Formats: sequence, structure tokens, C-alpha cells
Amino acid sequence: MKITDLKSRIQELSTDLFAQVVSHRRHLHQNPELSYEEEQTAAYVAGHLDTMGIAYSKGVGGHGLVAHIKGRN
Repeated sequence: MKITDLKSRIQELSTDLFAQVVSHRRHLHQNPELSYEEEQTAAYVAGHLDTMGIAYSKGVGGHGLVAHIKGRN
């Protein structure tokens, strides 16, 4: 894939995902939690990872999540 094609594809995906990213940001800012007590935030993120079929580990440093995303090597 040429660099110009890749750049166009990234711009296209960014445009397509913009509203969804803004929605997530708004949700998280409208539902703040204290540091190290982000139980609902972790549940929100985990739910979206489940929807996308992305594996993750939970309970990292408390309520933290680590998504397991593999490359195409």
C-alpha cells in the first residue's frame, strides 16, 4: 500500500470514528470517578472491548484493564 493510500485510509477511518470517540469522551467526563476507584469506568471500557471481541485482562493495579491486541506479523 502506498503512503498516500494509507494516509487517505487513516483519514477516512478517523472521520468515521470521530462521533463515537466524542461520545465515549463525553460519557467518561459526565461520569467521573475518584483516582484508583474507577470501577464504573473499567466496566464501561470492558463492555466496549467485549462488543469488539477484544480480549483483555482486568484487575490490573486495581480496576485497570489491559487490552490484548495482536499485530499481523
